Amino acid sequence: MCSRSSTLNTSAAFCREVPAGGRWAMHRVRYLRATSYSQLGLPLMSLILLVDDDAENRYALKMAFESRGHHVLVANNGRDALRKASSMLPELIVTDLQMPEMGGEELCHQLKRRPPFAAVPVILLSAVREPTCTVRNWAAYFRKPAVIGRLLSMAEAFIAARGGYRRAFRASEYHGMSRRQGIDSRRWP
Repeated sequence: MCSRSSTLNTSAAFCREVPAGGRWAMHRVRYLRATSYSQLGLPLMSLILLVDDDAENRYALKMAFESRGHHVLVANNGRDALRKASSMLPELIVTDLQMPEMGGEELCHQLKRRPPFAAVPVILLSAVREPTCTVRNWAAYFRKPAVIGRLLSMAEAFIAARGGYRRAFRASEYHGMSRRQGIDSRRWP
């Protein structure tokens, strides 16, 4: 079942019911107007790599991130994600845990072993409990069905914090300032 509601000059709400663990769950995705990007304090078109083997989940999450002004690359599994991440360094990776060929946990492990991707935050999504392992290679974990607003807020906090560190590093590199910059608490997740 799918429904749609919108009013002039406001955001539009889309609802979709999908089976989740034997029950029907309501997923709501709110699409914001382009004028709200400046309210978020984020640069337009941050690059996000979205990895999921389910086409419906990929589409819903892609639309949610694009509605917030981000550019989204999609991958079907971990191997495809590594190939796409190598060609374009994403600012954030959102991945499913259980996928064919290479799952999310193995993808996180492979990313952390490669220097360009070691600092890229990874958000792990899954319908099962968070894996218990000695080394946790992801920044955040959400259980499906995830609350889309909380997921977007967490993703944007990681992007904002990463942008702040990149600017501080560039300033210290080019202007002779100390590498040890103060952390702005409003930008920290």
